Amino acid sequence: MAKNFDEWNRPLKELEDGIEKLRDFARREGDAPKKVDLETKIDELERRRDNYVEVMFQRLGPWEKVLVARAPKRPYTLDYIGSIFTDFVELQGDRRGFTDNAIVGGPALLD
Repeated sequence: MAKNFDEWNRPLKELEDGIEKLRDFARREGDAPKKVDLETKIDELERRRDNYVEVMFQRLGPWEKVLVARAPKRPYTLDYIGSIFTDFVELQGDRRGFTDNAIVGGPALLD
């Protein structure tokens, strides 16, 4: 069982890094015949990555679902609010002066 998101996501990250390195190398090659071979290899790696992602997310266990839900780059509520609404005013705090950052609410304009 993976202990954190980075450990669980490591194989996918390594595959994407490899694809990006090949793309950079292909850009530097220009119009050489090797570029065609590199493009073929990149396409193959992208197909393998897509297949891996599909299988990886089909076989999520309970802990892996938690890891995906808590992924560092996953959008937060304020990200969605900022892209949907305008003039959002976040209301914070309770009667004792404390703020719970897990609860987001307030008035906003839609359209």
